[in-house]
Amino acid sequence: MSISDTSQPLPGITPADTVGEPVERRKFDAVGLLKDSTFQMVMLVLAATVFCFWPLLYQEVWKKWMDMEGYYAHGLLIPVCSAYLVWDKWDKLKQIVVKPQFWAAVLLIPILYSTYAASRSIMPSLLSGLLITTLLVGTLIVAGWKWLMALFAPVLFLFLGMPVWDKLIDTNTMHLQLWSYKIALKILQITGFEPYSSQDNVIFVPHFSQPLQIAVACSGLRTTIAISAAVVFFVLMTNLDHWYSAILEYQDGAKQAKSKAALVGDIAKRLIKKMRWIAIIALLAAALPLSILINGIRIAMIGMVANSAPEWSGENFKMMHDISGYVALGICFVALGWISKKLGYK
Repeated sequence: MSISDTSQPLPGITPADTVGEPVERRKFDAVGLLKDSTFQMVMLVLAATVFCFWPLLYQEVWKKWMDMEGYYAHGLLIPVCSAYLVWDKWDKLKQIVVKPQFWAAVLLIPILYSTYAASRSIMPSLLSGLLITTLLVGTLIVAGWKWLMALFAPVLFLFLGMPVWDKLIDTNTMHLQLWSYKIALKILQITGFEPYSSQDNVIFVPHFSQPLQIAVACSGLRTTIAISAAVVFFVLMTNLDHWYSAILEYQDGAKQAKSKAALVGDIAKRLIKKMRWIAIIALLAAALPLSILINGIRIAMIGMVANSAPEWSGENFKMMHDISGYVALGICFVALGWISKKLGYK
């Protein structure tokens, strides 16, 4: 199959085609996929991208993903979610015409030059932006404008796992720590555990020797970032169908003769009409206050357990602290799921 032949899906992926027939799982033909020229070009672009951005991917991204106490521990799931967005919508994506734009390789010259300069001093935010830009330009080179529009959202979604939020974290951590501290202290007071505090961010309960210190990692911002990523993923999952349908509508006839700007404008108008913007804004707005509230409840529950079972100190206390973090995250997901159903999403 030539690089411009898109009448059939990639040979490595075989979906069920007919509505009403039993749905079959997609099967992979590794040999056929490796022989396909489009797939070979994609692998070449990906390999070149990894090579050029290795200092960022290893020294910054991977290490922060593996730090379970850091703000980017959720990052391990971001590439998987991005790939799933493509896989889940593949039946529509495969119908988009492949028209390589090899001239766009010229755009990589300033991008890669900037990457070389930024990598010498490791500038994570700039390098992350350059990485995403390189992937988008690579998509344009290999598959053309319509594929660039189709994959724009899944590629841009990768930003949520990149180390670009450090300034936001540094600016807001102290305020969120204080809010989590106030919520936890108030809950413990209302429930009769008689807490006392000698300074902000430190709570004592009568029957536990160790102070409950609301440290930087307990500000709730880590949960907020992870929950925000989950909200964006959910929004994309429920709206990409409209985006791909709009792209496919403009592949044939006179509509194909429109300029690129007019094409994008028409597709964007169609998408705006289809998306439930009030629900999307409500979900995104709920992520921060919900995370702070749940984090305050989590700290208060740790205080309750610590006061009731003072033998839970040392390693036991650390284990209880870590487990409570996962419980809080689960509560946030359940709450967001309930909110999304109330807003009309299924």
